[in-house]
Amino acid sequence: MKATASGRCDLDGLSVTDAILLGNASDYLIEPHFQGGVWRYAAVQLGAMQALTSITATQLQQRGQTNAPPQSMRLRRMVTACETARLWVRNAARVIERPRATAADIPCAILTRIVVADEAVALMTAMDQALGAASFATAHPADRIRRDLQFYIRQANPDGMAQAAVERILTDPDLSRRWWLE
Repeated sequence: MKATASGRCDLDGLSVTDAILLGNASDYLIEPHFQGGVWRYAAVQLGAMQALTSITATQLQQRGQTNAPPQSMRLRRMVTACETARLWVRNAARVIERPRATAADIPCAILTRIVVADEAVALMTAMDQALGAASFATAHPADRIRRDLQFYIRQANPDGMAQAAVERILTDPDLSRRWWLE
């Protein structure tokens, strides 16, 4: 994330008391909100996808290329990638953030993150074809967003995560019914 800047924070002299604690030391890892929380990454990625789509549409309008069938097809692909991602993110947020969410809901968030990453790759491919080499210039509005999104969609072992999610769905009859009609 080349264009980002991290600040520094000096906590010297700050004391933490029991009155400030937000939970127990292991609360952060409680499921479904640890692994299940990956839907939030997908939501950020969706925002970048929408920004890139807006930039592309604006540039094609400025160039007078929106009526060219190949450009229209590329914009359609970008719009459908955003909508697909939006539907998955909305569903994962609804499933994971409901009061009765359990660890059995984690596959929804994992699959959401993977689907959104796949859609982001397809979107960036269509964008690169629509805008050409100009969008790789450092001053181009798409450049930083593309670089950040390309970095941000990377995750460790996505195939293993997907396999574990699908295995959980296949071995849990309730999850199987949730994902397809029997």
